[in-house]
Amino acid sequence: MKKKFRQILCVNLITLLRIPLTILFLAETEAAVTGGGNLWSFWTVMTAGCVCASDFLDGRLARKWQAVTEKGARLDLFCDSVYILGSLGLLCVRRVLPYWLLLAVSGKLAEFLICSRMKKYKEKKGGRVYYYDRPGRILSAVYYLTPLLVVAFCRFAGAEAYSLLYGYSAALTGATVAVSWLKFKKGAKAENAFGKEILRNESSVSKSPDPA
Repeated sequence: MKKKFRQILCVNLITLLRIPLTILFLAETEAAVTGGGNLWSFWTVMTAGCVCASDFLDGRLARKWQAVTEKGARLDLFCDSVYILGSLGLLCVRRVLPYWLLLAVSGKLAEFLICSRMKKYKEKKGGRVYYYDRPGRILSAVYYLTPLLVVAFCRFAGAEAYSLLYGYSAALTGATVAVSWLKFKKGAKAENAFGKEILRNESSVSKSPDPA
């Protein structure tokens, strides 16, 4: 029991590391933007890389040690959201990225929380805290890498960096909308099929002869 507690504590501490790392990344980014410096620096890249490494490592250890808990899952999503929304928010405020990208990502997060809550309600007890699908996982990975990609654009794209970033933002927003639309369409189709199955079962029961 003590070993399991230590394992869970270790995983959660790795997750919590993302909060101070996020604050450090935001401070470095703010200093670079307001000071007219280059976003691409050793510390911004190192900090963003450490945030990504923390996200990978806590998940890997949680699965390896079977230390996945409901509180840990909620903490993980909270720290992820702080990093992604905080970084994108600062870059939008400083006009490095357009605001509609932040709105798209925020909307996707809200959709994820609502859908997970609905599925958990349907499964009653024993349901997972959050429900991930493959397109959503891919999108969340891209969201995670976006702050690092932004500083890379600013370093290597030169004068074309901002036009490229707006193109990237448009593509990512389009992908977000497309994934949400396909998810909604798939969910509506599944609900329709489920409803038809219930009607068929009720019809077969009503048509069955009464026992003599």
